[in-house]
Amino acid sequence: ADSGMDGLDAMMAELSAPKPAKPAKAAAAKAAQLPKVIDGFDASGQLVLDSETSMPPRASEFVNRLKTFQMRVADPCTKERLNKQLSACSADYTATSSYYEERPQLAAYTIKTEITRMKYTIVPPSGGAEVTDLEEIRKLFAECYPDATTSE
Repeated sequence: ADSGMDGLDAMMAELSAPKPAKPAKAAAAKAAQLPKVIDGFDASGQLVLDSETSMPPRASEFVNRLKTFQMRVADPCTKERLNKQLSACSADYTATSSYYEERPQLAAYTIKTEITRMKYTIVPPSGGAEVTDLEEIRKLFAECYPDATTSE
């Protein structure tokens, strides 16, 4: 059976052939059978879960995006590139950190004198909402460093 085409040629021809269009009525009927889902809930308010992930489709999308982000952040090449970019535009972290750690009086000075000169945003050591109110920042400082003096 030498037809001039081997099995691979026939398969390639079949794959490249135009697909017959589905009748519009059949597609519309199939779409009508599917529940209308908005943010994981159907029209009756019932939770509709993605069959593969057992979670709402929108949540599944975000989980997948977070996984991709996590993989990019964990990639050593990404970390190296970010470190190069950060070190090019900022001082050496160790030197900066050491400067402030060797001068604990600077924290009290900042709370007493410098705090009104710019806007500060503090994240409490125990977590929670960011604090921007000056008096709340001073209160947090006093709670975290009860032995610190506010003298210069």
